[in-house]
Amino acid sequence: MDHRWYPVMAFHLYVSKGSLFMLESMPMLAKLRPFVCIFLKEASKMFEMYVYTMGEQFYALEMVKVLDPRTVYFSSSVISQADSTQRHQKGLDVVLGPKSAVLILDDTERSDESEPDGALATILKVLQQTQSTLFDPELSDNFSGRDVRQVLNRFGGKSRRDAR
Repeated sequence: MDHRWYPVMAFHLYVSKGSLFMLESMPMLAKLRPFVCIFLKEASKMFEMYVYTMGEQFYALEMVKVLDPRTVYFSSSVISQADSTQRHQKGLDVVLGPKSAVLILDDTERSDESEPDGALATILKVLQQTQSTLFDPELSDNFSGRDVRQVLNRFGGKSRRDAR
C-alpha cells in the first residue's frame, strides 16, 4: 500500500469522530472545543443565545451549522462583522435587549482543555451562579430592575476562580 494514503485515512477517521468539521461552503476545518455541546445545552436553558463574530456572515452561518445543526440554540440569532457599528469591535448596540440583561462570552482563548475543568466548564459555572443570583426570588419579585452587570461585579474575579 502507498504510505502517502495513511495520513488521509487517519484524517477522515478523526473527522468522523466529531471533533473536526469540514465547512460546506468554504475550504476550512473547524475544531470544536471539548465540552462545547454540554455548554450550549446548559447555557440555552438559562439564556437566549446569539452568535456574534467579527467574521463575515457566511463564516458565521457555517459555524452555526456545526455548533447547532438542529437550530435549537441560535435559530436566526447571528450577528457578524457587517452588522457591527464599530470597525473591528463588538458592541452591545447591535444585540437586541437592554444592556442590563446582556452577557457577552468572547471565546478567544486557545487551549486544549479537558471537559470537567476546562474554560467552558468554568464559564458555565459562573453563568449558573449569575443566573441564580439574578433571578433569586428572595431579593424581590421585581426582576425588571436587576442588572446582570451588577451581579457580575459583585462576583468579580472571585467567582471565576471559585467556579473551578
